[in-house]
Amino acid sequence: MLNTFISALVAMFFWGKSTKDIEEKTQLASKMRTFVYGVLALFVLVFYIKTYQVATVFHTIQVKGIKESVNANGELADTIATINLVNKFSSNITENFIFNKVDDPDADELKSVSETSGLFMALNLHSGPNYKSRKNPKLEKTENEIKKTYYGYIPEATFGKYTLNDYYPYNHAYLFCYITSSIPSLIPFFPTMKFEDKKDLDQSGGYHDIIMGDCDSYGEGLVSSTNVNDVDGNKHEVYNNDFLHERYVGTTVFCDTITNMEAYHYKFHFVKNFLQSLNFLTAADISQYTCDIILESDCYIKDMKISYDLPIEINPHDSCMDVSSYSFVLNGDFLNKEIANKGSYRFHVKFPTLANLQLIRSLILTTLLTALISLFFCNLFYVFRKWLIFFKKEHISEISVEKAEKFRKKINYLTIAFLMFFLYVMWQIFKEQPFHIDLETYNWLYFYYGRVTLAILVIICIILYFMFRKAYTIKKKDKK
Repeated sequence: MLNTFISALVAMFFWGKSTKDIEEKTQLASKMRTFVYGVLALFVLVFYIKTYQVATVFHTIQVKGIKESVNANGELADTIATINLVNKFSSNITENFIFNKVDDPDADELKSVSETSGLFMALNLHSGPNYKSRKNPKLEKTENEIKKTYYGYIPEATFGKYTLNDYYPYNHAYLFCYITSSIPSLIPFFPTMKFEDKKDLDQSGGYHDIIMGDCDSYGEGLVSSTNVNDVDGNKHEVYNNDFLHERYVGTTVFCDTITNMEAYHYKFHFVKNFLQSLNFLTAADISQYTCDIILESDCYIKDMKISYDLPIEINPHDSCMDVSSYSFVLNGDFLNKEIANKGSYRFHVKFPTLANLQLIRSLILTTLLTALISLFFCNLFYVFRKWLIFFKKEHISEISVEKAEKFRKKINYLTIAFLMFFLYVMWQIFKEQPFHIDLETYNWLYFYYGRVTLAILVIICIILYFMFRKAYTIKKKDKK
């Protein structure tokens, strides 16, 4: 039956008259050239599609208390003085915004983040007669439960070598975690690394242990968890290990025994100068992106600043959100009640200075894609025609012109019917009147549209075969 179907296809293929130019191109058709054009067209098509997708950069920030300070009323006194999330995207394709002045007593840490991009955070701690230290009441669980739930992002490399009792002798013990993703690139390199810095803070007996690297380098033990609300409004913790692939993580375990200072700051930073860039090879829309923030902490957060080295456009989400040309600042109830401990919160950020570059990329890729697709299908036509000529000589004895003409009329009727249906659908789209179907049918079509499309194509091929199968004569094989 396969030969018979191909024979019908061959017969239909040669209804029209061919010119001398077509015959010459058919003889010179090259399979290798067609394959090269096909691969290049597919590559440019993938890049073209990616350049219209809006990238999402994920930022997960956790500040988890193990040993905390509380005031006389038993309320948590430790606060987060500031969170500064710096993004450097320009990569020298526009005028870089220079952080010329850093008004901060600990300028080295903030300046290093400002120059390379990353996260800077300052935790305001308390001690003395007006405060007392306590264990976090959330830690009244077994060690394994804490590893699996409360410290959802702690890698075994950090937490696994300590027990809770190791932290309790200190006046303060906090764990900080920062997880971030990168913007996709046409050159899909993902630098992997692992860095650890463990040192004493001062003579008070405190220390910190900083680990930075990609999530996969930690190996087993790194688990992602987030809170999801069900239809009844109840929160459920959901785990997803796939969330952490191709992302970077920085963790800091900080402890101190300071008891003679009423208020002081612990400052730390994570740098990531190789993560993000917006240029011609970026496999995403470079004129905009989505900033996804997950912020988890029991401490009150004074403010959170997200700054850029490019001019930005963003709509203020709340009166407690301050927007400037190169940054936006979150504070007040909007930060502490709407974002902190509420799961994922997304901001859509535009880069007006990169809009022209995005347009230029689109024009270049559109031109390349059009040319490559045209060359591919043109060469594919002649390669296919060359093979069909050979197949016709080998398998088809003759074609009935009268029966082929009847078949052509039937095909014309079917084509006209299809075009009329197409015009009807187009008219419904113009009037914005969609077709109404029940939900179950809609869900079924949504999940099985690929199979439905394949079934329709098979049915069309079968109909064409039975309509044309008597219009040609197959050559009989010689018996030896």
